[in-house]
Amino acid sequence: MTELATQTLIDRTIESMHRNIERLEEGGINCVAYPFPRSRKHFPGIERATYYSVLAQTKVGKSQFVSDVFIFEPLMELYYGKYDFEYNVIYWALEETRERIVQRFMSWLLYRESGGKVKV
Repeated sequence: MTELATQTLIDRTIESMHRNIERLEEGGINCVAYPFPRSRKHFPGIERATYYSVLAQTKVGKSQFVSDVFIFEPLMELYYGKYDFEYNVIYWALEETRERIVQRFMSWLLYRESGGKVKV
């Protein structure tokens, strides 16, 4: 890259960082908050225009984790009006049907809204 192109890239990056700081100071958000408070120091949340890959061994809960962090929690944030944003996610489930995902959402919702009293 030329020096001019590099400078423009650096300027755009710094400008973006300043906008993020201003947005936070005005009470706005830069990401959808991560639902697990103990880990927020390392992963504050889901950021715009970012691809995430969740990889692990079999039978360790990847599908449940991804559903909770990338689908269920953001949906509830939008539903309760905590944030005002448009949320799009591409979710590619190789081993699950749509019905199974909706069933898990209903179970999760019952558990959450009952304060942990209803477990399905």
